[in-house]
Amino acid sequence: QEEHKRYVQDRLLEACSKLDNGGVEQQYQRAVSAVMELSIVPYAQDISDFCTRNVALQSRILGIFTSALVNTVQGLEQPVVLEIIKGARVDYFGYKLNRNVHLKGDLGDHTAYMMESGTLTIDGSCKGVVGEFMGKDYGKEPVIVVRGTIRDAGAVRYGGTIRANRNLSDYYNFQNIYDLLRVIVDANVFQEVAAAIRQGGAIP
Repeated sequence: QEEHKRYVQDRLLEACSKLDNGGVEQQYQRAVSAVMELSIVPYAQDISDFCTRNVALQSRILGIFTSALVNTVQGLEQPVVLEIIKGARVDYFGYKLNRNVHLKGDLGDHTAYMMESGTLTIDGSCKGVVGEFMGKDYGKEPVIVVRGTIRDAGAVRYGGTIRANRNLSDYYNFQNIYDLLRVIVDANVFQEVAAAIRQGGAIP
């Protein structure tokens, strides 16, 4: 069994190595192609183990590759349950996300960038922007639930919902009038946030 686990991890790392250069979308398309060519079928635990074993990878590459795995691998049980160990920096996790994912751990910057559908539940904190350009397809309403802290729930330009159960006291980037944003806060909203969102959006 351990030998099989090592084989799976080696194949995942081999696929991930194809993301070396390019912009975010180029790297994602390379990741999707590499995942579709895999000779193995990884499970959610394999994806979690990959993050644990490869904390030294560039944080954007780690996030984009794991996003491609979650979005592309058929047969993953939903919600896809992942565990990110403390100390692993994962940026861009949830890029173009189209499934229900329950993530235990902390995430880095650009979480759920261009998220398309489904619900991303994070039992942890996000150290950067959350939900940029999510919900671009008006027919779908992606949802992000953050049970820890968010540094900046920025620029949700097309729609979707962010639910937070912590106090919002920082200057959140809600000032763009084109941000069709719905933020549900199960706690307190302080003056800085209210002032920032006055041009558009809503906090029920």
